[in-house]
Amino acid sequence: MWTRKELKERGKTAFKRNYWPSVLAALLMMLVCGGGGAGSGRAASQSSGTMDAGSSALFGIVMGIIAVCAVIGIIWNIFLAMPVCVGVNRFFLENSRQPAGIREIGYAFGGGRYFKIIGTQLVKNIFIGLWCLLLVIPGIIKAYEYRMVGFIQAEEPELGTMECLRRSKEMMKGQKWNTFVLDLSFLGWMILSGITLGIVGIFYVNPYMQATDAELYLTLKNKQ
Repeated sequence: MWTRKELKERGKTAFKRNYWPSVLAALLMMLVCGGGGAGSGRAASQSSGTMDAGSSALFGIVMGIIAVCAVIGIIWNIFLAMPVCVGVNRFFLENSRQPAGIREIGYAFGGGRYFKIIGTQLVKNIFIGLWCLLLVIPGIIKAYEYRMVGFIQAEEPELGTMECLRRSKEMMKGQKWNTFVLDLSFLGWMILSGITLGIVGIFYVNPYMQATDAELYLTLKNKQ
C-alpha cells in the first residue's frame, strides 16, 4: 500500500533533480490547460424607444462576442490543451526515471498520436460531464476514476479509447479516496501559492504536484 509521504518524497526528488524543465512543464500545463476567462458587459437602458433599440443592439454584440470567445475556448481546449496535458504527463513520467527533456511536452503532436489522444480525452470529458449532470459528487467520483487516462495515453497511445478508460477505472478501484486525501495534503501549499500571487505555485508547488501525480500513476501501474 502506498503512502502520501512516500509518493510526495519521490515526486519532490524527481522534480528537483531536473528543476527548471519541470517548472517550465508545469507552467505550460497551467497556462495552456488551465483555461481562461471572458469578460462581460452590462448596458443601462432608458425609456425611449431609440435607447431600447440601441441597448438591444449592444446586448446582441456582447452576446456575439461571448459566443465567439466560447467557441475559441472549446477549440483551444480540444486541439491544444488536451494534447499538451498528455505531453506534460509524458514529461513527468520520463522525469521520474531520469531527467527528461522539455521536448517530451510535444509528444502528442507526433507519431500519428494526435487525433487518437484528442478523441480519447474528448470521450473521457463527455463521460465525466454526463455524470456531473446527475449531481456534482458522481461527477467528481468519475473524474477520479478516469484520472489516469492521460498517463496511460502518455505511455501507450496505441490503446483504444475504451481500453484507456477501462485501465484507469481498474487502477483507481479502491484508490479514489486515498487519492482525494493526497490532493488535500497539498492544500496548505496551494494557499501559500495564492498568498504569494502564484509565485510559489510556479516555482515549487505546481511541479511538485505534477511529479507526485506521476509517481501515483507509476505506483498503481506496478500493482496491476
